[in-house]
Amino acid sequence: MGLSNQQIERYARQIIVPGVGGIAQERLIAARLMLAGKAADVASMLAYMVGAGVGEIWLQLSASDMAEQDLLIMR
Repeated sequence: MGLSNQQIERYARQIIVPGVGGIAQERLIAARLMLAGKAADVASMLAYMVGAGVGEIWLQLSASDMAEQDLLIMR
């Protein structure tokens, strides 16, 4: 697959970490994960996962958290 120049620039600080490199970053970009829990807890983890370059993220929030989740999307 290979990383694009834009991806290399964006994730350069992660790529240079020993043991990470371009191959690990490619795996993160191709990764899929699900975050489940309370909206407030999931929101902080979501920010880290997006910043790391995880390719696809599914959210599972309880019905009682849906109003709070809407606020998170609007921010």
